[in-house]
Order: sequence, then C-alpha cells, then structure tokens
Amino acid sequence: MEGTDAVRAVYNAIDEKHGKDTAVLDINKVSIIADYFVITSAGSPPQMRAIADACEDALVGFGVALKHREGFANSAWYLLDFGFIVVHIFNHNDRDFYDLRRIWADAPTLEF
Repeated sequence: MEGTDAVRAVYNAIDEKHGKDTAVLDINKVSIIADYFVITSAGSPPQMRAIADACEDALVGFGVALKHREGFANSAWYLLDFGFIVVHIFNHNDRDFYDLRRIWADAPTLEF
C-alpha cells in the first residue's frame, strides 16, 4: 500500500536523523484530519530542522508535496502537513507537555 510505504519512508528519514521515540499513529478511523500522525523528538532546533527537511525529501519519490507547515519560527514544535501524513517534531519538554499519544490513544500505533 502506497500510504504505508510513504509513512515508512518518513519514519526511516526521521531515524536517519536520530529522532527519538518516534511513533506512527494510524488515525484514519478516529479522525478525518489525516491517515497518519508521525510524532518524534529532537534535541535541538538544528536537529528539528534536519528532520523536517529529511521528511520532505523522503516523500518526493511518492509525489507527495508539503501542503502546510507551522512552527519554524518557534523551535518548540514543528508541524508538517502532507495531507494524509502529519509529522509532529517536538523538543523533548514540549512533547511531554502536549502528549499527543495520550490525546490520540484510540489510534493504533504502527511498528516499523
């Protein structure tokens, strides 16, 4: 399935940039926002930017373009909206504060 392959490519791109505690939530049965949320943590603003760039590059081969991004002026949380995949890149403290995994607890987690 192309969606699963694309989200796996994002996961691998994050892993190559050493994102921490990456989770992929399959939210398509609990929300119309997207099919997948990918949540990861980074230790610094430059690492957050590197992860964001790697996610964009990973989806080029799938013909998936970035639709919207938020947070680049604020280094606490980056959001990349690719339509069916939404990537959340947090610094460690803000990830714990917002706790998206708890909010989306009804969504199954994919393992790669």
